[in-house]
Amino acid sequence: MTKIRKQKRKKTYRHSSNRQRVNKRMRKLPNIKCPEVKEEWREGWSAKQNMEEMGLVYDLNSAFRIPTTKEILKGEERSSAEGAQVRPRRKQHVAEKLEQDANLPRERLLRLPDGQARWLAYLIHKYGEDYKGMARDDHNYYQETWKQLKNKIKLFKSIPGQLEEFMKTE
Repeated sequence: MTKIRKQKRKKTYRHSSNRQRVNKRMRKLPNIKCPEVKEEWREGWSAKQNMEEMGLVYDLNSAFRIPTTKEILKGEERSSAEGAQVRPRRKQHVAEKLEQDANLPRERLLRLPDGQARWLAYLIHKYGEDYKGMARDDHNYYQETWKQLKNKIKLFKSIPGQLEEFMKTE
């Protein structure tokens, strides 16, 4: 009885949704943030066709296939390149641009929270390099060991600009 009721419920017309608008939204160009890919994207093609044309991988599972246990035991290791036909890519420059961009050095955007930075600046100002003294300090509320404090101060010193900012105030 419940199966019939569920089937009937699925067939009801939804007045609240505009099917034309929903279909148009489904056919709309995907939101691509990468300018290299967006520039070469063809609207009439599927995502898979576009990615393959640019020399990019659409499905990682098919590109880097993991052999099953049965294949490993039998010794049948087939690479994914054997079965796939390699076509010449017309837009290979997109993949090369992306690779060059990935190899560029990046800025470290890491910053410690202001409260923690202020506390570490206080410890450095009061104790200098005496980490065991820092571990015994009354302001060490979380009872961190001297090694933990040493690593935190090392991280704090490696962040450019933040150490100078808090050492001025102390």
